[in-house]
Amino acid sequence: MGVKFSIVTINYNNRKGLEQTIESVINQKYDNFEFIIIDGGSNDGSAELLNKYERYISYAVSEKDDGIYNAMNKGIRAAIGEYIVFMNSGDQFYDEFVLLKYQENICDNYQIYYGNAIGVNEDNGLKDIFYPNELNLSQWLYDTINHQASAIKRSLFLTYGFYNEQSKITADWQFFTKMYLLHQVQFKYISSFLAKIDLNGISSDPSFSILQQQERDNFIQLELPQFWKEYLFMRQVRFYKYMTKRERKIYRIKQNRMTSRVFKIWIDFLTLFTRDEIKHV
Repeated sequence: MGVKFSIVTINYNNRKGLEQTIESVINQKYDNFEFIIIDGGSNDGSAELLNKYERYISYAVSEKDDGIYNAMNKGIRAAIGEYIVFMNSGDQFYDEFVLLKYQENICDNYQIYYGNAIGVNEDNGLKDIFYPNELNLSQWLYDTINHQASAIKRSLFLTYGFYNEQSKITADWQFFTKMYLLHQVQFKYISSFLAKIDLNGISSDPSFSILQQQERDNFIQLELPQFWKEYLFMRQVRFYKYMTKRERKIYRIKQNRMTSRVFKIWIDFLTLFTRDEIKHV
């Protein structure tokens, strides 16, 4: 039989995306999974889809929730599978063999399995999203992995806690980061595309970039203060990476000015100290 997966889909007023996700899930060749849908009380016909696909759905609810991560936590509580895959409305498995790939890679030494993804924007343009086969500190302070292209051992949530519902946009990143940096959970890379991700969600909206940065900053400061200096350094590196040539030139001039000021203060201090020594000779 192999391990049992819990596929958790959350949805709110995204009927078209929900149906795409449902079709992607029920077409998987590996069939030892349960399918959980958490709908936030949609009024666009999404609830009717739950009736249409009732025979494929193990558990479904349509009721008001307190946000994305509250809905995902509802899915975790309803799940009984050994591994959870979050495939929210609008997201899809890359092909019908993804659960088989997870199954083939699962072993006792790892608790989270992740792979690459295809991003799909509003005009159906595609973007390849690759992840490294070896994770390190910079991956978490600088980037993340996608929960849609990951299978997470359910016991991790029961042992270390569910998603932070106070977070609006980064709770999945927070969870992965804590698992890797604090709890030494083992991640295994699967060198395949595992998901097609809808890039029109809140986490991909540029207007939410400030909120995302604030949540990341607060999380590192409060939960991982021992990595704060490294985090600031990596953020500066990223900031510099995306500058234009003119912006980089201005940045270097400012940095040189700062270095010159520090150097001048140090020289003045040494000069003063030397003068005092000469007076006492």
